[in-house]
Amino acid sequence: MHSPENRDPFSAIIAQVIARHAPVLNDNAARFLRRVYEAGLAAYSTRLTAYGFTGQERVLDAGCGFGQWTLALSRINKAVYAVDTSTERIQFVQDVSHALGIPNISVSLGRIDTLHYPDETFDAVFCYGVIFLTPWKEAVKELSRVLKRGGRLYVNANGFGWYKHLWYHEPNKAQDYDPKLHAAKVLLNTWRYGHGYAPEPGIDILIEPAELESALGEAGFVDIRRAAEGCLRDEGYQDHMIPPFFKGEYMGDLGVYEVLARKGRK
Repeated sequence: MHSPENRDPFSAIIAQVIARHAPVLNDNAARFLRRVYEAGLAAYSTRLTAYGFTGQERVLDAGCGFGQWTLALSRINKAVYAVDTSTERIQFVQDVSHALGIPNISVSLGRIDTLHYPDETFDAVFCYGVIFLTPWKEAVKELSRVLKRGGRLYVNANGFGWYKHLWYHEPNKAQDYDPKLHAAKVLLNTWRYGHGYAPEPGIDILIEPAELESALGEAGFVDIRRAAEGCLRDEGYQDHMIPPFFKGEYMGDLGVYEVLARKGRK
């Protein structure tokens, strides 16, 4: 990410909103909120441009979290709709967009596997760090349903190497977040979902790339491309160094990966 001297000019306003919200969040959520905004919005805007998420009429941020991608999307697209299951996160996005005077963001509470939008509402759908926290096969179908034909989709997921990393290195450990315990729960949750049981809310499901690509194809997506997180580029993008947020490999196994796809026109 960018150094402090290159921080986004809105950082002071964002910091004020964070200061109001962080004290009422649990330890893990408060740390995460501060972490995702620590370098401003420039890195997110650059990444979105590289993915081709610019100049769209309507974009959905599916599982917006604390809105760092939402804010970046709003700068380079006409209208952005953000949905999340957390009232705390939705309230933060509302407050920070109001404080920044951003008029083209609409936020709502909801799940990405049961979206409340009509069919073919969006020109593009962006889903960062969320699909594996849902019944993901159902979510893929919903993302396809609300996306217009020819529209662009971005999703990412974690390979087995990421959970090895959590187990052995315990990144971002907090009072209410034990990475090792989380990794153990992920394997059980993946088994549950794979055997037809409802997954535990808030616990990841390990999604193999071939599984995700197959589900995308069945949902009508074409031109499916996959790479390590932060490495995909839109056609014609003039590439320059964009540091990834995560590694594509951890301890010899697949780390965090991303997929770009387009909804077919048939």
